[in-house]
Amino acid sequence: MIVQRFAATLLVTLFLFSTGCATVSPTAQSKKSLQENIQTLWQAKTEKNWSLVYDMTTTAYQEKKAKDSFIKASNILVKSYSIQEVAIDKSGKKAKAIVKYTSNMMGFEFNMKSNEEWLLENNQWRLNLLPTLGNPFMKKDTK
Repeated sequence: MIVQRFAATLLVTLFLFSTGCATVSPTAQSKKSLQENIQTLWQAKTEKNWSLVYDMTTTAYQEKKAKDSFIKASNILVKSYSIQEVAIDKSGKKAKAIVKYTSNMMGFEFNMKSNEEWLLENNQWRLNLLPTLGNPFMKKDTK
């Protein structure tokens, strides 16, 4: 009798534990993945690994901007950065990130802020740089 109660209690506990673990929200996992990607991207910027930065952009951007051209135009010196905010919209496919960073230009340090849009593409978060193609200070080109 005691063994049967113990077994029943154990089964109920295992059931509740397994359903509790199954309720970890995909949004929480997605946000963690997004934060990791933002961290990777900005670390690549501090290391001047512009090839990796380009590879983390959306397919639509890559179709409009050649990798070699992107790398040649990437001359910013990121000294340090701090991810301030990360928010995924209700659709779960679009996110905003705010990153503050310190840049060094011509021997002077500047504190700047980047408002980024990230899109979920093939289950991977990618930086959307398409809006920068309309920037009059950036050279436009196509592949």
